[in-house]
Amino acid sequence: MDDHFYLDHLYIDPQHQSKGVGAAVLKQVFAIADASNKAIKLGALKESRSNDFYKSQGFVLTESSEWDNYYIRLPK
Repeated sequence: MDDHFYLDHLYIDPQHQSKGVGAAVLKQVFAIADASNKAIKLGALKESRSNDFYKSQGFVLTESSEWDNYYIRLPK
């Protein structure tokens, strides 16, 4: 049994970015993960603005590769 959830992709239409949509989606994901006592892991392209967003939402950088950064958020 996995000890985490993996968020494969989270895309928000550019017209709706910076309006709280992504944070609202993650709030629901966090509720499910926390209720299951599971971490959430994800990856993001190194050059993507999403890196700052994920860090602002409580994700912590765990690893970097040539193209990607990898993050985790532990359950609360």
